[in-house]
Amino acid sequence: MDDKAGITAILCALEELNRLKFDADVYVVATVQEEVGLRGAIVSSFNIYPHIGIAIDVCHGRTPEVPEDEVQELGKGPVLALGPNIHPKLFYKFKEIAEENEIPYQLNPEPAATGTDAWAIQITREGIPTALISIPLRYMHTTVETLCTDDIKKTGKLLALFISSIDKNFAEGLMCY
Repeated sequence: MDDKAGITAILCALEELNRLKFDADVYVVATVQEEVGLRGAIVSSFNIYPHIGIAIDVCHGRTPEVPEDEVQELGKGPVLALGPNIHPKLFYKFKEIAEENEIPYQLNPEPAATGTDAWAIQITREGIPTALISIPLRYMHTTVETLCTDDIKKTGKLLALFISSIDKNFAEGLMCY
């Protein structure tokens, strides 16, 4: 499910965007080799050089015998990362959209580089304002990965609503933070 869940969430977002009005150009990239050096994200973000980068990934879901502060709950919505790897205006915009649209969400403080494509995107060229949304996944990197499909759908909806909310002023304001 790791990676497949993110791609499915992006497909849900694209379907939702068919019903929404938006002005932003949207590039969707399914990267490779994230687990061994973020190689795909480095190349694609350098080549596209977007105004905003959003990484969709999984995070550790509640698993027996794993400390509570290291996992997120399945079925309680997408997980918004916050920390030095995440642009604060993007974090707050995602949070605001989730609350306005009654999309449940969880928070995941990331005190350093996230270990996801978000880090590679953030440090590309002069830097790209970046956000990270994760889907809770139990038993990550095993043959019995488990998740809640509602979390995927809610992640896609949140992403689409975010994209439809972006205007030129918001994008330009990210560079002046």
